[in-house]
This record gives sequence, structure tokens and C-alpha cells, in this order.
Amino acid sequence: MKRKKLSAFIIVVLLLMLTTACISKTSEKIQLGSDTVSTLYSTAGEKKITGSSKSSSTKDGIAVSQQKIVYGSGDVTIDDINGYILKLVQDDGFVVTKDADVADGAQTYQIGKESATSGKILLVDFSFTAGANATITYTLTDGTLTAD
Repeated sequence: MKRKKLSAFIIVVLLLMLTTACISKTSEKIQLGSDTVSTLYSTAGEKKITGSSKSSSTKDGIAVSQQKIVYGSGDVTIDDINGYILKLVQDDGFVVTKDADVADGAQTYQIGKESATSGKILLVDFSFTAGANATITYTLTDGTLTAD
């Protein structure tokens, strides 16, 4: 019986470590391949992160690395998102790759730039719903940059 309890405890601890290990709420940078991208924290300070994930895959010969951060409880405002986008565009060389869109109360945006790795691009996707969640997805993928 003690072994089962110990095993269950170890599994719970490992799951907690995996769900929180992706990004610290005070991390100013995210690393994707050989690229570093400033996070929302760099402009808006500490915000409540309710979820994060990290993945890598290859489909049809195209490699994709992705990190997603979900900020919950309405803690992130549209001013936070706009200030962050402005910083990435003005200071970090990003350009608008998809204009703002509003559907079902959610606003979406995308910016991107050429990666430090030849033949790859960095994309940052934003999905924001006032008073609810804000999701920022960082993607490193094969391709060339085409601005909207």
C-alpha cells in the first residue's frame, strides 16, 4: 500500500513539474531554436499564467517548434497586448503578418520575423478576449516571411 501511495505522489509531483516547467511567469525571454523572443512580462510585468505548453513536430517535411502561454482571469488587458506588440515591432524587428481580426468576441493578431536560422521564420500569434483569457503562441517554422 505504501508503494502505491509513493508512486501516486511521484506521478503528481512530476505532472506539476511538467505543467509549470514550460515558462516562468517572470521570464522575460522564450527560446525557440537559436532565436530568443521577449515575453509579455518584458512590457506588462507579472501576469497570471493559467497554462503553457511546448511542442515540436514535423509534417510534410516542415519542422515546427511551438510554445503557447495562456494568461487567465482577465489579468491581461488589450493595452498590455498592444504595448507588447509595439515593443516587438519597434525594438525586435517583427512585422505584422496578419491584420487584426475579431470573431466571437476574440481578437486575433499575428506578427513575424525572419529567424536567425536560415530558411526559418518566427511567428507570434495573439488571441485576446477582454475579461477572459489571452493566449500567445510562439512558433518557429520553415518558411519565408510575407507581411499582410
